Amino acid sequence: MRELRYRAAPCRTVPIDRHHFLITSPFVEGVRPVAKPVLYILTRCAVPRTLAEHEAAVLSITPADQSAFVRQTLASLVKAGLLRPEDSRAPSRSTSGGEISTVAIMTAGRPHRLKRCLASLLSNLGDTPRVSVLVIDSSVASDVVSMNQGVISELIDRFGRHIEYLGPTQCEQLCQLLVASGTSQTLVHYAMGVTQRGLSLGGAKNVMSLATAGERVLVLDDDVVCTLWRPQASEAHRLRLCGHNDPRSYRFFASRSEAVPSESISAADLLDAHERVVGRSLTELVEDAGSCDITSACHHLLSASAEGNMRTRVRISMSGIAGDALEPAHRLLLTDGAWKAEFESSREAFEIAMTCNETRRIAAVDSLVHDAACELVASAIDNADTTPPFLPVGRDSGRLFGALLRMCDPQAVFAHVPLGVALDPEVASHSSAASASAGAQVLASDVVLEVLSRSAIPTWESDACNRMQWIGRHVSALGQLSRRDFDEVIKSLVVERRARELLKVESIQDAGPAYPSYWTAALMRYRAATIEALAEPAYYCPADISAPSDSTSQSEWQSALADFGDLLRAWPEMWGAAARLKVRDQLPMRSVL
Repeated sequence: MRELRYRAAPCRTVPIDRHHFLITSPFVEGVRPVAKPVLYILTRCAVPRTLAEHEAAVLSITPADQSAFVRQTLASLVKAGLLRPEDSRAPSRSTSGGEISTVAIMTAGRPHRLKRCLASLLSNLGDTPRVSVLVIDSSVASDVVSMNQGVISELIDRFGRHIEYLGPTQCEQLCQLLVASGTSQTLVHYAMGVTQRGLSLGGAKNVMSLATAGERVLVLDDDVVCTLWRPQASEAHRLRLCGHNDPRSYRFFASRSEAVPSESISAADLLDAHERVVGRSLTELVEDAGSCDITSACHHLLSASAEGNMRTRVRISMSGIAGDALEPAHRLLLTDGAWKAEFESSREAFEIAMTCNETRRIAAVDSLVHDAACELVASAIDNADTTPPFLPVGRDSGRLFGALLRMCDPQAVFAHVPLGVALDPEVASHSSAASASAGAQVLASDVVLEVLSRSAIPTWESDACNRMQWIGRHVSALGQLSRRDFDEVIKSLVVERRARELLKVESIQDAGPAYPSYWTAALMRYRAATIEALAEPAYYCPADISAPSDSTSQSEWQSALADFGDLLRAWPEMWGAAARLKVRDQLPMRSVL
């Protein structure tokens, strides 16, 4: 007789203290309190197995002397109805798959990089006809536009593959289509970041979002090269739930040539690496993985896994990166990540990280996080449902986009995949914004993040579009303040953000021997630079909006913030119109063929 297979029943959990949860399930009457170790074991039982197999799976990441406790807990969960025989559970769900239909390359004024990126991508894609390749060109100069189109024509001939092209002309046609659908032309131009210098970085990303509305899309910056590589260390588990911790390993290098691996993994498939996770629910991923490490998972991911909530799904997946760190060095000083042990053991590694900007960072296995700090240089986005707009002014910020996405969709999860890309190996390395000088800049995205942290959305509002409009009203209201009140609010936000960092500096100092002297010395330099910068009125105008010496910069910043609030309110309708129209099909000059 075939032995019964059991799996966790669908349930909901609520923490009542650090060690206990209340759990409810349609299969269980009333509400039951459970201890954290019991919930830990239950979340390991999402995959149907025999009780003996469940015991072995739990013990594979639990000390062997806990076998009696694990066996007793499994028996009690069966008795309570929280572990159900497989055939008594609701019919199994079909997996939704994470099929990516478009790969979009973002470029502006860099034909040489576009050629390198596009050629490496096409080589990696091979014969994958179901995937469209789309180049979004934000170049302004007509000769550069012609050179980019020439690059695309050359690669079409070489690889025999159709490539779609969205350049300045097509972007204006896209604008006209959206205006004809009822959207304000002024707002569409703002969303695209239209300026005399062409589209802004965030504006070009908004064009990408509108052009792929309703799809899952892999997005690459034009300095990405598909020189694919994997982490040096592998793990027994196929999936890791990491909560709010950065799951990636970090290595620091003095030059780009050192950071970029010398050999590529020819058999690796970038598309497949992202399709394994993006758009898929947490429950599906845990069930498919079989072996899942949840030792560092936060309550949000543990609860979603235990509840079997199919709405909790991966909205963004990120590749490993060899190249530019993309973050100012002071973030490494103030946060505890995988780099901390290396910094503590090696002053050389610390000095390289503080003065150079080249890293190799990657997750060892597919790793799911609740933290929305996103790097979008080589990432897949689940744009099948509405995603928020990118900030069209200032520097492109994946961190801000991720935070907005999670606010609009609280069920959103983010993933790091164990496959890396390289950034252009011919780029000369540049000095990082070292810890002391990093305190001398405020970025537009940093301020908007502070604004968002104070945007209280009603807990009963579950619709993503309504939540986005709620945030938009909050941001618009700030932009409509009097100039004096606006300046005071912004100053308060910036000061509070920096004050939290300075408190962190103090806590590290208080830790004493836990941090080496060269680390604390760098923190003191950062502290001094920050306090000095806070005394300057120009400090409170974001450095990426306009030059701090410009007397109109603060007015421009206030206007930009008000416009972004208006865009958030209008974006669901704009995105929906783009999805309904299938705008790429409507553009008569969408290809250079």
